[in-house]
Amino acid sequence: MPRAYSDDLRSKLLKAYAGGRGGLEELAGQFGVSYGYTKKIRRQQLQSGQPQRPPQQRHGPTGLLSAEIKLECPASSVPVEMRQTGMEGAWNGQSQEV
Repeated sequence: MPRAYSDDLRSKLLKAYAGGRGGLEELAGQFGVSYGYTKKIRRQQLQSGQPQRPPQQRHGPTGLLSAEIKLECPASSVPVEMRQTGMEGAWNGQSQEV
């Protein structure tokens, strides 16, 4: 898996751009990064007002159910395949009659 560029590199590149040492495309070549990366970090800086990397966000929404509700719903612990075939009882330790 590719590694993220350091915050130090990010900071130096943005300082060079702010200091007028070249455009984003030119600085990308000087610092050995892609032009797309320089555009991305400049856009992030403009949106947040900070030169640091924005905090990473988790994928998907956070859980909305409280712990008490989760404990009251034991069916949620049954695998989907068993719920679809009506075998919840087998998962909970109950015998299934055929």
